[in-house]
Parts: sequence; structure tokens; C-alpha cells
Amino acid sequence: VSTGTTALFSRHWGAREYSVACSVLNRSIAVAFLLSLVFAVLIGSAAPLLAAQLGMQGDGLAIATRYLRFEAVGFLFTGVTLAGAAALRGSGDTRTPMFILGTVSVVNAIASCLFVFGPGPLPQLGVDGIVGGTIVARACGGILMLCTLCRGRNELRLSRSEMRFWDPLVRRIVRIGLPAVVDGICTWSGHYLFLGIIGRLSAGPVAAAAHMVGIRVEELGYLPALAFGIASAALIGQSLGRGDEASARRIGQLAALFGGTLAAAVGVGFYFAAPWICSWMHADPVVQEIGVPAFRAMAFFQAPLAVAIVYTQALRGAGDTRSPMAIALISVYLVRVPLAWYFGIHLDMGLLGAWFGMFADISLRALLLFLRYASGRWLNTRV
Repeated sequence: VSTGTTALFSRHWGAREYSVACSVLNRSIAVAFLLSLVFAVLIGSAAPLLAAQLGMQGDGLAIATRYLRFEAVGFLFTGVTLAGAAALRGSGDTRTPMFILGTVSVVNAIASCLFVFGPGPLPQLGVDGIVGGTIVARACGGILMLCTLCRGRNELRLSRSEMRFWDPLVRRIVRIGLPAVVDGICTWSGHYLFLGIIGRLSAGPVAAAAHMVGIRVEELGYLPALAFGIASAALIGQSLGRGDEASARRIGQLAALFGGTLAAAVGVGFYFAAPWICSWMHADPVVQEIGVPAFRAMAFFQAPLAVAIVYTQALRGAGDTRSPMAIALISVYLVRVPLAWYFGIHLDMGLLGAWFGMFADISLRALLLFLRYASGRWLNTRV
């Protein structure tokens, strides 16, 4: 929904068709809430199966199942927050989403700590307290977004009469966003299979712990790229709405350059700080021993990852959601998963071997997305 919203909203906003853009916002909020409710029920129902497929047993299985079921409640608020943020960004307002999502992060950290350790009169919930803090934080984000849009922002305002679940505008949002759904499902299921491979490495839970440490820290490397990608999506949509194709093309190129350069610099830091980072994130020396070589190898792929993220967002901003979807299908299922199994399990190369599949996926995705963007065929995408 947010992908379709940004592409469609920014086009109308760039063409100064503000009333249509406002209608897109209202439809997006309504549809996002409905779909979030559906997925909350699905994830909550499938939680035991999902946890079991990752190889969890005993207390780990019970904890993961509770976590997924409780977290599904937060989807209802997250859907509203992301749909509203997509529209605001499409209008060029990135500060309001930054404030709201930043508040979510701060509340999440504080509330989770309080629920985990239970100071004073608060109950000590242990691991369950983490997801409790997540739900509280996501609820805060959804409420803040609704309050902001109800008051009105940049000529955007929620209207009950405009909140419809199916009409021509919703069909346009769905037509643009549906390939992004397939892309997301493909990426999610691929990562799910990838995690299953990690869990079945000879090192077992130790490799899984080292993997999670690396993936979490890696987020610091690609967050700037995600920011450049989000900005480029909105600006490209607005430029195309004005009929300025030259600016639209240049925006994505500059965003990829800046995002890739920053990610490369972060990668240098990752390489030299790998021992310290792994020791800080996990106390087990065996996890550190496995994690450091893999994490250092990951440092060399930060720039391609950033480029892939930026071009994905840029193409989506133009409404071209099918190309990233097709590229994701190829890179995840024909590259990442098979190579991860071959190197990690068949050749018994451990975590680093499994990550070879991830590195190949990132490299191929960056190359194919670059070629698609350079072709310029996305400029004529119909929204």
C-alpha cells in the first residue's frame, strides 16, 4: 500500500492535483488498516508453524510463538503509520514521518526495558517484555499519525467520506503496489528459507546467533541508503508529474551515488571494528569467533547493497514495481538460497559459506537494478 501510495500520490502532487492526492491518502489509510488486520490474523494463526520451521524447540518455540502472536497486534498500528508516512513523503514532508517513527523507536527502547526488567510496580516480563514494548511503541506511532492527519498537514486531511476500500483510486494503488507485495513476499520467504539454512549449519544455534548480530549491525550501513531511496522515490514521482523526465533520471543517479558512497565508508568501519562490534553485541567467544570473519566479508558488500536499495525505491517511485519484483525473484530463489545451501551446508563452510549466497544475491540485484534504471524505460510507466 505504501509503495502504491508514494508513486500515485507524488505524481498527483507534482501535477498540483492536490484534491486527488488527498483522496489517495484517505484510501491508503483505509486499505492499509484492512490489510493489516488480515495479516495480523494470518501471522497470529501461523505463529507455531513459522517458529517450528526455523528449527526452534522447547522454550524457544514457546517464546517465539508468543512473540509473533503479540507482535501481530502491532500490525494494525504499523499499517496506518506506514501508509500515512508514504503520503507525507510523497508531498515532500519527510520530517513528520521522521518524528513519528523516531518516537516509535525511542518508546520501543524505553518500554521494552521497563517491561523486561520490571522496576518498581511494573511486572518483570522477561523476553515477553520486548514484544510488549514493541506493541506500545507501534500504538503510539499509529495514534500520532492519525492525530497529525486529522488536524491536517500540507493540505492533507483525513475524511471519513473519503475512506473507501474499493474504487478506481484503490484499484490504481493496488495495481502499482501489488508487484511490490509479491516482491516483499519473495524477499521475506527467501530470508525465511535463508534463516532455515543458517539454523541447520553444523555450528547450530551459535551460527544463528552470529548471523543475527551481523544482520542487526548491518542495518546501520544501509539506513542512509534507504533514506536516499525514499527521498528519490518522492522526488522522481513529483518530477514525472510535472513532466520533467531529465530531473527524474538525475535524482535516482545522485541518490545511488550518495547512498553507495556513504555505505562504502560504513563498510570500512565495519571491517576494522568487527572484533569490537561482535564482542559488544554478544558475550559468547564462540559466537565472536564465527561472526568476525563473516562480518568483515560483509563490509565489502555494503556499497552494492545501498545501490540496490536506492534503485529499488527510485523505480517504485516512478511506479515501476514489476522490475524490482522480477529481479528479486531471480536473485533470491536462483542465487541466494541455492548458494547458501551449497556453500554453507553441502561444503560445510559454516556461516561465511552461507553468506556467500547473500553476497551473490546483493551483487546481482545491484547490477540488474542499475541496468534497468540506466535503460530509462521506467520513465514511461503508467500509474
